[in-house]
Amino acid sequence: MSSKWPYSADVKLPIPANFSFASPSDSDWRPDASGFWEERDLGLHAASGGVIGATILRPAPTRSSGEIHQAQNGDWSFLLVLGGAIRIEEGGGAQTGVLNRLDAVYIPPGARYGMTPLDGLRLLRFTAPGSVLRAADSAAPRGLGYFRDSPAAYTSDGPRAYISYRTFGVRELTQGRLNIQISRSRGKPMPEGGTGWHTHEMTEWFMVLSGAGRLIVKSGGDFLLRPGDAMTIGPDTPHNQLSADDDYAEFDVCIPADYATASAQEPRYPQVAFART
Repeated sequence: MSSKWPYSADVKLPIPANFSFASPSDSDWRPDASGFWEERDLGLHAASGGVIGATILRPAPTRSSGEIHQAQNGDWSFLLVLGGAIRIEEGGGAQTGVLNRLDAVYIPPGARYGMTPLDGLRLLRFTAPGSVLRAADSAAPRGLGYFRDSPAAYTSDGPRAYISYRTFGVRELTQGRLNIQISRSRGKPMPEGGTGWHTHEMTEWFMVLSGAGRLIVKSGGDFLLRPGDAMTIGPDTPHNQLSADDDYAEFDVCIPADYATASAQEPRYPQVAFART
């Protein structure tokens, strides 16, 4: 992982990124550097040139039961519980209780903590250089930040009227360098023709959490998205989401947090369809 965010504190731009798509069948589980976990790569590290990354974690089968003691390096991490549960204890014995599905925690650089996996744990881990935090180190939070999932955590305050959004304070934490949210269908129909072809002045990465949807990306392909599928879309890349199930939800990372969106012309050439067996 890169040790430094690529821009100075007052610059909020998308990071350069290539298109990527990863599905559960495309990636093998492998031991991570700590030896406590197995991880499945979600394509973001390669797509971003190593600046940021995202993986799915599960406890390594060779690990003995009990607490995993970890010390965060210079990176900043955000963990979302995808399945099972986990107990986290910060340095000094500050017990936080148990985090369940769709609960989340962010871990600042230098943090020391213990983690006890429970009940078939699966975690989504997003990682960025610690310098993505606020410019003044004295102002950046030192402890772990926790977020419980609940219906009240979702709001309709966002760009799409048929989507509810759950944010985690990352926009404020990073002074707008990036935003992390969960976007989920409100059960309302999408417009005819989907979102329409459009571009964003940001780098976007997402992973599907539930439901299915269809997305076409210029020079990328025509994708039927299912849970576990992950995609990187670079800035100014035309795309169109044609459909989404009533229970569709995805985990989104937007760089920067605030960005412009513009309409785009529909490509004139056939898209290559992604075939799922």
